[in-house]
Amino acid sequence: MAKKSYVIAVNPQSCIGCRICETACSLYHSGECSPHKSRIRVRHREAESMVIAVPIVCQQCADPPCREVCPTGGIVDSKGPSRNRILNDECNGCGICIKSCPLGINGAIQVCENSNVAQVCDLCEGEPRCVSLCPSSSLSYQVCEEAGGNQRVVQLSASLKAMGFAV
Repeated sequence: MAKKSYVIAVNPQSCIGCRICETACSLYHSGECSPHKSRIRVRHREAESMVIAVPIVCQQCADPPCREVCPTGGIVDSKGPSRNRILNDECNGCGICIKSCPLGINGAIQVCENSNVAQVCDLCEGEPRCVSLCPSSSLSYQVCEEAGGNQRVVQLSASLKAMGFAV
């Protein structure tokens, strides 16, 4: 039986830009309330006297380009609910994975300034804190559908472009 994979689905139209998701993520993973240590990022843009905000988080690609391009083999198939896991001892912080992400260079993968190791959402081992604390319900935890596996990525990327974000 194939392992079930999960994803944090994003509804970009409902995000209010509060950044609670970033705070919850960084607190869970690093013990600090520091958006720079978060594995989810809220991108902001001003348009017509309004601020548009969109959470960006790994969409668990069916065939993850980040894993394919990693020169050290530091991104592997996860044994947990997420599809990818970064091996801290293998990652050299080169950032090639960031450039390969279909959500863009300000997307789902970041290199931690302190450790120089790439970070990607691990779904909090099946209980994503960002989802449970999101006051606008713009994030939801769902089973990845294998058919049309990269459709979420394409849809989120198209939504970002339509909202004026560079991808």
